[in-house]
Amino acid sequence: LCLPTNRISYGKLSQLITLGRRRAPKGECHLGLSDFLAYSNGQIAIVIPPSKNHPAKNFPDHLRRIVAAMPGRSYLAGQNLMEGGDQRRLAALAALARDSGAPLVATNDVHYHTPDRRDAQDAFTAIRHHRTVARAGYRLFANAERHLKPADEMARLFQRWPEAVTRTTEIARRCRFSLDELVYEYPDDEAPEGVSSQDHLEHLTQEGAEERYPGGVPAKIAAQIDHEMALIDEVGFANYFLTVHDIVRFARSQGILCQGRGSAANSTVCYCLGITSVDPTKIDLLFERFISAERGEPPDIDVDFEHERREEVIQYIYAKYGREILSQPGQFAWQIFDAKVTHLLRDEYRIKKVTKVSANSLGELVEKLEDVDALNALETIHAYNACVDTEVPFNPNVKDGRSTKELGIPKSNWANTIDQPPFVAYAVTCGITFTFGGLRIQTNGQVLDVDMRPIPGLYAAGELVGGLFFNNYPGGTGLTAGAVFGRIAGASAGEVVSNQ
Repeated sequence: LCLPTNRISYGKLSQLITLGRRRAPKGECHLGLSDFLAYSNGQIAIVIPPSKNHPAKNFPDHLRRIVAAMPGRSYLAGQNLMEGGDQRRLAALAALARDSGAPLVATNDVHYHTPDRRDAQDAFTAIRHHRTVARAGYRLFANAERHLKPADEMARLFQRWPEAVTRTTEIARRCRFSLDELVYEYPDDEAPEGVSSQDHLEHLTQEGAEERYPGGVPAKIAAQIDHEMALIDEVGFANYFLTVHDIVRFARSQGILCQGRGSAANSTVCYCLGITSVDPTKIDLLFERFISAERGEPPDIDVDFEHERREEVIQYIYAKYGREILSQPGQFAWQIFDAKVTHLLRDEYRIKKVTKVSANSLGELVEKLEDVDALNALETIHAYNACVDTEVPFNPNVKDGRSTKELGIPKSNWANTIDQPPFVAYAVTCGITFTFGGLRIQTNGQVLDVDMRPIPGLYAAGELVGGLFFNNYPGGTGLTAGAVFGRIAGASAGEVVSNQ
């Protein structure tokens, strides 16, 4: 059991779950102990021992490893489920708790809230194993003890170990995090430089209104737009509307069918932005059903995309915001280097406009990094250093196989410990360096449509052109292709213009 004690540790737990989900097939989550420990700062771990039917000889070693990495925040779970031999098992766990330094704490392996829900639990278990309840056998629990129990009942079950019950309240007091602390954070880069998100939203809405009502925007609609904009500005949700608008704009630009629905149909702004297709002049809807200052939460804008092309929209979001960097505050991350490798950095690290932080110690460095939990960053660096295979020689000129071992996100080449001062960190964000798929062009740079026919007057070159390389890192071919086809496409387009 992993219990976050504050807002930061809850975010780390969310990142850990995301890591496990992304590396596993849909519906599964693959995580190892090293993954958990890398995200354990601020967490309380209640370690659940293996069941009596599935003993694990190395469990004490795993427990001690957790205690060493999380001193004062590690506990050993004990359960009295009335299955026979519980007292002997609890006595053995109490001894292990004393030996390992992980205090025993009372738990109950809860699967339902009241005993009468056992039948439902049995039914779900049988379905999961593709059996009838009658043939599920030992896959079902032996009794109905796995339910929420009052304090006096837990005290009775653990009367030989009362401190195990007392510790549950101690742990509860240490967990100060509340879901009320969570707030929505949206990308804030949709507006042009020097223009606020609210002003840009108002501009796009006005443009959309003029397109929706070419004969002139009705006074009722103009008044409703002003009313909605005032409320959007008051609650600070302009970036939310801009983000949804950008996603819908992309889908429509690619011919992907999409449609906003639900309470978003109550919004004139959504209609003018093209998110919904319900004309507010035709119906009388209440905007406050969609968004209100009293609720203090973003509105629910549901957009359906045609299922056969929904993945294209998802990939657009990944390409624009980045998978790893999207999960970071502000959609950026930090690259850290030490004195051993800074002389190897490419020229773009030395331009004047980079965001750079320097320090003579790692502790000093992480304290300077914006939007970074300094303690967790330091622990992450130490964990990374411990995983570097230093027996393999470092060679920056080839894929040297100098990798990391037992790291959640492994590095397969050029792994170096970060331990020689001075240290430097660079802020990085997302970008497209090349594509394996993209526009199809002819040898003269002219773009082909989906039926392989040339599109008159349209030529392309650079990263948006596909079909140049497959299943390998292109190295310099992206730049070469951009230069060669850039010249060819430019010359071809110029010839078309000169002939008109």
